[in-house]
This record gives sequence, C-alpha cells and structure tokens, in this order.
Amino acid sequence: MLHIILLILKIVGYILLGIIGLLLALMLIVLFVPVCYELSGKYDDDPEVEGKLSWLFGALKIRGGFKEKKLRARVNFLWFRLFDTEKKDSPEDTEAITDPVLPPAGDETTDIGIDEKTEAERDVIADDAPPVTRIEPPLSEKKEKDNRQDIPTVQKRPSPKKERFDSQTSVPESRESLSEKIQKVFARAEKSIDNVRKKWEKLSKKKDMAEKLWNADFVQNSLAFGKKALISILKKIRPGKISGNILFGLGKPSDTGKVLGYASMLYGLYGNAIVLCPDFEKAVFKGDLRVKGSLQLYIFVYWGLRAIMNKNIRKLIACVNHIRKGKEETLWQ
Repeated sequence: MLHIILLILKIVGYILLGIIGLLLALMLIVLFVPVCYELSGKYDDDPEVEGKLSWLFGALKIRGGFKEKKLRARVNFLWFRLFDTEKKDSPEDTEAITDPVLPPAGDETTDIGIDEKTEAERDVIADDAPPVTRIEPPLSEKKEKDNRQDIPTVQKRPSPKKERFDSQTSVPESRESLSEKIQKVFARAEKSIDNVRKKWEKLSKKKDMAEKLWNADFVQNSLAFGKKALISILKKIRPGKISGNILFGLGKPSDTGKVLGYASMLYGLYGNAIVLCPDFEKAVFKGDLRVKGSLQLYIFVYWGLRAIMNKNIRKLIACVNHIRKGKEETLWQ
C-alpha cells in the first residue's frame, strides 16, 4: 500500500515539474526571443508607410500601413488570420442596390387631377349648403358704442408741489446709490488684491518646494538612474540597418545650404546609410527610408525590476504622494 502512495506522489511530482518547466520555458521564450520589426516610408506627393512585426520565427505576424490615403492592418498567428481590414464582406451581407420605381409615362392619375377633383366637389357642396344669416346688433347699442368712442379721455397731471417734492427727494437717493457703488467697487478691488496675494504666496511656496525637491540627493540619483536605463534601452532597440535617399530643396540656395549644414553635423549618426541630395534651384521634397531591427523584452523587465528595488526612486514616489495629499512633511530635508 505504501509503495502505491509513493508511486502516485512521484507521478504528481513529475507532472508539477513538467508544468513548472513548461511555464519557465514560455517565460524565457517571451523574454529572450527577439521581436523583429521593419519600417519603410516613401514620400512622392503622397505619403506611404508600411510596417511589419514578427515574433517567434514568424509564428506571429502583424502588418500595417498607410497607402492611397487608407489604413490597412493584418494579424496572423501560424496559419490563422486573426484580423484583416482588407477582408471583403461576403455577397450575402452586401445589400442589393435597386433603382427607384418610377410611374409609367401613360398614367394620367396625377396629384393635379386629384386636387382639381376635390376643389370641384367642394364647390358643389358649397352651392348646396343653405345661406348663412348675419345677426347685427340693434341701433341703440351701436349708437352707445360710437358715443363712447367719441368721448376724449382726460389725463390728470400731477400738481407742481408734488413734482417739486419728488425732485427734492430723488436727489439724496441718487447720491446714496452713487456712494454705494463706490463702496462696492472698493470692496471688489480689495477682494481681488487679496486673491492675487494668496495666489502669489501659493506660487512662491510651490516654487520653494520644487527647488528643494530638485536639489535633493534622491532626486538627482533617480535622474541619473533614469538616464542610464534610457541609454541602455535605446542601445538594445536601435535599428540594425538603415537606408534611404532624400531629395530636398527650399527654393532659396541659402536656406537649402543651411539645412544641409545642419544635417552634416549629424553625419556621425546616419553615415553613408542615408544619401542627401540637395536641390538649390526649386522647392522639392521626395525620398524613401527603410529601417530594420529587433528588440528583446527582457531589457524592459530588467530595468523595471531595478527601478522597483531602487531606494531613491521609492523615496521619490513617496515624496510625490505626500505633496499630492497636501502634507507639510518634507522628506528631502
């Protein structure tokens, strides 16, 4: 019985080791198998761009581009097409476009005939209807209304004493309103000055805090670490092959010469890979560029783990969180 239990445990252990080994192999494949990329561009009145990504020796392919003012993309995994923008719809999905049905030329039943017929029927109905009698008011009521309209309305004018009293009382009211307006203007000016002063104090505090934070040791060490990581990543992902031809001209020989001088300062970066052809007579820009390279994902994981374990970066993150919460603790002192 005991040897059966040990045999079962042995089998389970082998299965667990196989699963762990498979996961480890997948992780190593993802981290160390390079992702190859290709990028090509062309400009001749219309821009054209094409790109390609392949991973695991072409098992996963991603293609995309911009050509003839249209975006295209396609994703393939092994022999399966996962996504394709150029895939046409099936004939069942397309709707048949039919021309609108027009009435025959010989058809005489039109809207005009119907309108004429209805108007004629209305006239017949109106002739058959009994006449409408109009009731007028009696003459006495008419005369009373005319007399009321002829009587002029008398408007009462205020007495001169009342006008003088109103004019005397209106003066101090206007004076009081003017003084109130002046007081309101001064109050608003004081409020605006206080707001400006408070904002200036806040800005000065933030400026002092930013200077202290910038001059802190852990901030400078974090910046040095970030610079080192960025240089290392750029070295790993930089393209291995660059080639291209560029024809350019600005219409003026002096401007074209200046651009050519600035480009020659960067000759150490592109070397003979890119050929520059200046045109000193007319304004023109044409060219093509091809870039090819590869990158490995382990470099991002490596520097990410180093950043998490770095004390200076963790202290910087904690300090930023303190500042966001509005706390007065200064961790850089």
